[in-house]
Amino acid sequence: CFVTVWKSRPWFVQKSTAKAWYLAAGAVSGVATALDLDKSAQFRGGGSLVGLWSWTMDGGSGIDDQLVGISSGADLAVYAGSDPAEADTFQLVGLWNLGSVPAGRKIATPSGGDLLILTGGGPVPLSNLVPGGQGLGQYTTGKIPNLFNSMMLARATLTGWSLKIHPEDNTLMVTVPTAAGYATEQLVMSLG
Repeated sequence: CFVTVWKSRPWFVQKSTAKAWYLAAGAVSGVATALDLDKSAQFRGGGSLVGLWSWTMDGGSGIDDQLVGISSGADLAVYAGSDPAEADTFQLVGLWNLGSVPAGRKIATPSGGDLLILTGGGPVPLSNLVPGGQGLGQYTTGKIPNLFNSMMLARATLTGWSLKIHPEDNTLMVTVPTAAGYATEQLVMSLG
């Protein structure tokens, strides 16, 4: 139900589970290998794996890219390494709880070298969660907290939330579902 590429490997999320599947580096087909991201109860908030994203941290793609998995229970796991089949070259490097995340799979988007994550409190850069970050004090939606919070409280369980940067307009767009089968609303913020 979700596909991404991390370090030249196609990755897939198995629906309603905490399992990710991956192919060999550079492969476009073949036998996929399973990786249970919830082993040892890493997803303490429960839920299934929503998606996987690459966190480049330096704005490029390279050896330091880390794999980010987010659960529907609002747990975030960060993995570093290169080969998930080798325990000495692939390991969990951090776990955080995001508080809550809305329903949907498009809840994160790259932003330069960072990863913006849509949480119940608003979009927040992943770098604000890690040690040395600025903390969760300032969400991207800090200027419209009452509007955002009321939308999130009323609609968090509706599928269709998404977060995307529109590069031509240099804007951050948050898509907010209204009801199943109805048009969505958008919150848009200039990044310029």
